[in-house]
Amino acid sequence: MSINIQKTVAIVFAPKRRGMIVSSTFPPLKIGNHYINYVQQFKYLGHIISDGLTDDEDINREIKNMFARTKCFIILRRFRMCSVEVSD
Repeated sequence: MSINIQKTVAIVFAPKRRGMIVSSTFPPLKIGNHYINYVQQFKYLGHIISDGLTDDEDINREIKNMFARTKCFIILRRFRMCSVEVSD
């Protein structure tokens, strides 16, 4: 198995019960001669995964994408009959 070190990251999920937290720091994770970075969130198969176990970031990203697509569609639909000369 081969691993792309530039794309490989590690994430630590905190337990739901705060009393179960053992440590706030973790030892460096090493694969071969390379250290893996710890991150708070990353994108996997188009979805954002975060250490807070919420999907807020992913939902916000989808809302922004949907707004951008809808806004462009509305503008195109409203002005589809205009000619190029009407630009001023």
